[in-house]
Amino acid sequence: MKLAAECVLTKDADGWTAAFLQFGGVATSGKTRDEAVRAARDVLALEAADLVREGRPAPRVQHVAEVALLEIEVSAQDAERMEYATASEAAARLSATEAEVAALVESGQLATKKIDGQELVALESIAAIDRLD
Repeated sequence: MKLAAECVLTKDADGWTAAFLQFGGVATSGKTRDEAVRAARDVLALEAADLVREGRPAPRVQHVAEVALLEIEVSAQDAERMEYATASEAAARLSATEAEVAALVESGQLATKKIDGQELVALESIAAIDRLD
């Protein structure tokens, strides 16, 4: 059986990872790009062997990955704001009402901070309460 598939290669601190998203994200790795590609060929051969054993045809090559360069700008104030939620967002995260969130704030169980004139709830304190449930 002849089998072809897109292999997504990514580099990290430990080397390279080669993944076949078309086959459920099965992946392998190597210290170098070439090692990862060689290992990926072995993985693809195993996938082909499974298809042969199961009597299934090779799937058509699917274009399953794209790379997009995204650019954003985040200020220190934006970064700080991302650590907080509105009372409504806190209620949704805790599966609670806003009144229950207000009671948790009043009791000191949820930390708050005023940012841009709005009283916000610290995500860290929401996570701490969520872990207790």
